[in-house]
Amino acid sequence: TEAKELGKLIACEGYDFVYGAGSVGTMFASASSAKFHGAKIYGVIPEKLNNVGVDWKECDEFEEN
Repeated sequence: TEAKELGKLIACEGYDFVYGAGSVGTMFASASSAKFHGAKIYGVIPEKLNNVGVDWKECDEFEEN
């Protein structure tokens, strides 16, 4: 998909990836692809969403606020 291709391009250009730390949807597809291709993943998630259990445990760094 285009989301996965975007993640790959981000990683291949040497960038890290900051996103909402979820484990569903388009942002997750981009983040997981970026991680697969070597990017460091920073997840930032609101407390309410984290309590629902949609956070992605594979983030290199994770912040709840």
